[in-house]
Amino acid sequence: MQYGVIGAALVPHPPVIIPEVGGRDAVTVDQTLTALGDLAMWIDSLEADAMVLVSPHGPALRGEFPLSAARRARGHLGPFGAPGIQVDWTIDGRFTQRLATEGRSSGLPVTVMQSGETLRLDHGAVVPLWALEKAGLCLPLVYCGMPLVDRDLLWEFGEILHRTSIDSGMRVVVVASGDLSHRLTPEAPSGYDPEGKRFDSAVVSSLARGEADPIRQIPGSLVERAGQCGYNPLLIALGSLAGRPFDGRVYSYEAPFGVGYAVVGMELEQRAEVTGPVELAQESLRHYLEHRKVMSVPDPLPQEMKRPSAAFVTFRSDGHLRGCIGTVQPTHDSLAEEIIHNAVSAGVRDPRFEPVRTDELPGLECSVDVLGEPERVDRSDLDPARFGVIVALGRRRGVLLPGLEGVNTVQEQLEIAAQKAGLSVDDPDLEIYRFEITRYGSK
Repeated sequence: MQYGVIGAALVPHPPVIIPEVGGRDAVTVDQTLTALGDLAMWIDSLEADAMVLVSPHGPALRGEFPLSAARRARGHLGPFGAPGIQVDWTIDGRFTQRLATEGRSSGLPVTVMQSGETLRLDHGAVVPLWALEKAGLCLPLVYCGMPLVDRDLLWEFGEILHRTSIDSGMRVVVVASGDLSHRLTPEAPSGYDPEGKRFDSAVVSSLARGEADPIRQIPGSLVERAGQCGYNPLLIALGSLAGRPFDGRVYSYEAPFGVGYAVVGMELEQRAEVTGPVELAQESLRHYLEHRKVMSVPDPLPQEMKRPSAAFVTFRSDGHLRGCIGTVQPTHDSLAEEIIHNAVSAGVRDPRFEPVRTDELPGLECSVDVLGEPERVDRSDLDPARFGVIVALGRRRGVLLPGLEGVNTVQEQLEIAAQKAGLSVDDPDLEIYRFEITRYGSK
């Protein structure tokens, strides 16, 4: 079971998305309300124990992180003409206190507000909580108002959120409530600034690519000109991912009233449990075909997969070769990373074959050959059943693995390896190396 912050989200909070408030205008932003429902289902699938909500319109303390010690969090949209739109969530007081303690011990100024039995929620909390609850989501809540501190402390608080979740043995999701630029059109409520579109594009595109650092590095002048309220809550949410790779899913982005509304889920990449080289190669190819990016190295790793080693990955379909790519010298820091990259190359970059399709994965057979250190030898020292061979001349080299069907003699092995490199097996300057392999899977 994985503990800690297991996912994060950015949600908008315009009351207009609620029909009782927006009336006819609510139809204009129904994409956002639908997206919040989809986000709620994703959060529910994470099986979290609690949800941390950061609102930019809650209590704002200069130099302090405000948390709530109330038992319940309640709010309504009476100020927006809809008192019947109400939310009532239970606050996880124990986790709140642990978070405050951890923050203070790390040197962060955290204040636990003594707000009695009930915390009165602002619209930055009511709107997203109402939409999430309407879609069936119900979790214990941890509420954080808006600390007036610099961005590095916001990020650090997110990291502390993750550590506290791990120490508490809890699975936690962090939701940043906030709209993006309020200055996207001349009719926008805060006026128009052309930099607003640039800010929104930078945030949404970075989240879609699963990149946190570009958002953290947005110049302060651009943040200011965008006239937004979601940047600081988003920094806390991104910090809570603690530098771990994530897949950003943009459920929606729209700006019909000159204000950017983005609904984005940040799902941590699921790291496969490494049971062996073959399983790692299969998972690497699957992950690449589904996400179009190379998977991260699993953690923890078996000790034998931490050392650098060269490796070949081979895929077969119905007994026929479907792709094979490898290295004769390590090119990465660990055998695991070597396998991950070579599996992707064997699946989609072997020039002899079309890239593997996702629907082919269930029928693919896989083998992984881990190479020992090559040693230079004479032809008399070869054995095609036991040793692989490397033939080299200048920068050209050809490689052939051992134990291949139909390769029974040293001459056959040398000829095939030389042919791969465009070399002549009879060249007197030809260098010959042999290597042993450890084979996982079968060919």
